[in-house]
Amino acid sequence: MKKTLLTTLLMVGAGAVVYGQASLGQINWGNNISGFRAPIYNPDTGNPQLSTVGQSSLGTPTGSTVYTGTLIGANSGPGASYTFAFFAGPGNAPSNSLVLAASTTFRTATGNALPAGLVVGGTATVPGTSGGASGEFQIRVWNNQGGTITTWAQAESAWISGLTQAGVSPLVQVAAYGGIDAGGNPVLAPGDTGWTSFSLTSVPEPTTMTLVGLGAAALMIFRRRK
Repeated sequence: MKKTLLTTLLMVGAGAVVYGQASLGQINWGNNISGFRAPIYNPDTGNPQLSTVGQSSLGTPTGSTVYTGTLIGANSGPGASYTFAFFAGPGNAPSNSLVLAASTTFRTATGNALPAGLVVGGTATVPGTSGGASGEFQIRVWNNQGGTITTWAQAESAWISGLTQAGVSPLVQVAAYGGIDAGGNPVLAPGDTGWTSFSLTSVPEPTTMTLVGLGAAALMIFRRRK
């Protein structure tokens, strides 16, 4: 009797562990997926320090924001010279705690037209998250200077020093990551929609510094320049 009871308890316990085991969260990322397109642009030709954000006429849905910089990968060097990085994490996480979930380089075009400004994405698994839970993501893009700037930390430092161009999207909330939730139920991976096109800049604007959590060191650099 005792053996039967113990076996039953172990089976119930094991079942509870499996039942409550959620998978890591997943999300479909990129800027040219079904029903959504947000091409990325080079710095403004008249003011390379100006950060422009908003859907252009090439976006889906279509917007009215005007960009004077060319599409990345068009008339501005090969698309492989620019990195598109997808950072993500749990819901309402500070931007400086988001982790790299996926990255790629841009497509190219012979003129200032699509597919320049776009990347081919995929499905990312986000560390520190779970299926069915809320999340947050941000797009970070930089000129990798021929492949010599390979991480966001390097890009951020070079950007602050005016040695490369970069840009970031606003933080975007995810209602629920895909995967298996805590109840063992499958959740479809959502798309990384909710953000818009943006331009790179030669140095980060103060508002951009807040978006990516740049610290006091960056502020000191800006004060010295002034």
